Amino acid sequence: QCNLRCRFCYNLDSLSTKPAQELSADEIVDFLDSTKPQLAEDCSLTILGGEPLLVPDKTLALARYGRKNGWQTIVSTNGHCVTDDFARDARRTRLEVQVSLDGATANLHDAVRGPGSFERTLCGIRRLVDRRVFTILSLVCHRGNLEDLEPFYSLAREFGVNEARFIPLKRLGGACKAG
Repeated sequence: QCNLRCRFCYNLDSLSTKPAQELSADEIVDFLDSTKPQLAEDCSLTILGGEPLLVPDKTLALARYGRKNGWQTIVSTNGHCVTDDFARDARRTRLEVQVSLDGATANLHDAVRGPGSFERTLCGIRRLVDRRVFTILSLVCHRGNLEDLEPFYSLAREFGVNEARFIPLKRLGGACKAG
């Protein structure tokens, strides 16, 4: 499930706004335990969605499991559901948080994520940085924002995030129709 309907979402056709029948954190941990014999020593755990922070307790339980196993653990979020409590717990867990930001301006970001989304995302980023959470800004590159790469990087530096990433648009999910 997700609180947004981003134009480029790879899950766009299958997203729901209603609570779904999802696996519990314990069920996911049981599955991950069963895969350990096949894992590389330096594996990582990436928690994606939809929007993982719609279920923050579950996300943090999985983060604790990943860190307990010595895995680099990262969650990808739109930033809208970052609360002070989540940021504090993410810091304690050493969870890396990647926030999707589609440009250094509201016009660019909101065109992909919806009106008002830019300011809500920036609030989430501020909360993470203020709590000293390892924060990554991630921009999906496409022909509409290629001129904005330097301003995006400057915004990331201004916020004091740990990393800024540029990801090429992939033609799957919502991106196939977004043009």
